[in-house]
Amino acid sequence: VSKVEVGDSVYVQDAIMQSYVDATKEICCVGKRATIVGGDLRAGETIKSGTIGSQSGTETIIEVGIDPKKRQELMEALAEQEAAYKKLEEVQVNFSGLQNLKKQMRDKFPKEKEEIYKNLSEEINRLNDVIAKMEVVIGELNQYLAMLKGKGSVIATKIVYPQVKIYIKNSMLPIRTEYKKIQFILEHEEVNAVQYIEEKKDDEKR
Repeated sequence: VSKVEVGDSVYVQDAIMQSYVDATKEICCVGKRATIVGGDLRAGETIKSGTIGSQSGTETIIEVGIDPKKRQELMEALAEQEAAYKKLEEVQVNFSGLQNLKKQMRDKFPKEKEEIYKNLSEEINRLNDVIAKMEVVIGELNQYLAMLKGKGSVIATKIVYPQVKIYIKNSMLPIRTEYKKIQFILEHEEVNAVQYIEEKKDDEKR
């Protein structure tokens, strides 16, 4: 499976390879050979595996502390707004040219150009509406993402290899050296690595 999107959690036995996985809560790769290699994994709270990345340096992107679907909606809204801005600039140039010509020609302004003038005016209004609508959507999504309580964590119970990129919320840490039994958390807006200590099961504590 190359792409998975779920509203809660994903649990995989042994390996997640070259895949794109989105989960609102957590992604866990379990088993003795638990490995995440390649692809882009995004979870709202936690991503956990035995091994993350590979000795050969396969680029692997790990993102936590975000709501994948909402962030995707934000990216799409930003792209739509940007496209509307660019189109508006083009339309306004043509509209301004016709507007100047109409002022000069007055009653002699051709009917076919009048129709074009009208269409361009309507297109400007439509694009401005799109931009205004996206502004509201972007504002609401940014507010929602900023209010997310979960900071997120990335756990490798065995090892993390170089060429892995760890994103927690809006901060990123490129992995340039091997880390063993490690957990990545967000502290003071920076991604930091701390030793991972696995919790003992109840029967082991007795």
